[in-house]
Amino acid sequence: MKKPLLTKEQIIRAAESLLAHRPVSLLRIREVAKAAKIAPSTIYGHFTNKDELLQAIWEWEQERFNSELDEALRHTKNGINGVVALGYTIFADFDRYAQNRVRGVELLRGLKDQERARQLLAKNHTTQLNILKEALRKVYPALDKHQTRLRAELLLSTLNGLALTHLHSPNPAMAEELFGELLSLFEPA
Repeated sequence: MKKPLLTKEQIIRAAESLLAHRPVSLLRIREVAKAAKIAPSTIYGHFTNKDELLQAIWEWEQERFNSELDEALRHTKNGINGVVALGYTIFADFDRYAQNRVRGVELLRGLKDQERARQLLAKNHTTQLNILKEALRKVYPALDKHQTRLRAELLLSTLNGLALTHLHSPNPAMAEELFGELLSLFEPA
């Protein structure tokens, strides 16, 4: 009974491996099958087309990333120590976060069904927003729900912008410095 799940995971991992070295537009089902050491027909037994495979890769990567972020932020504390812990959690592997954001956009742009891509992006945004809101509730217990949501939206939007700064700036450390400034704005006066 485990074999179908393992094969699906095997296909996703093989496609991820190939995508580490090429853009989504150059991903071919035959190459994924070869990398996974299975027949191309086996892939079509799990995924109707390349779009379904790209969607599965994206969901797999986002679920894994969000779980790790959620687990790390679970231990966030109140006050300034919580702000420091929150910043450290996010920037401990910010390069990976930045790559994840860019890769997610690339995968979703590769989908033919752009409405589905928007739905997936919105769902993941909500998931990450909820993770950040929970962390912010711990760091700033005096904030009401509206303030917490606004700060979480600002934080998530800023993180996505900082991801681009990190990847494309001649000084990638600037993203961390900018994030520190943002968090200092969150401290109550």
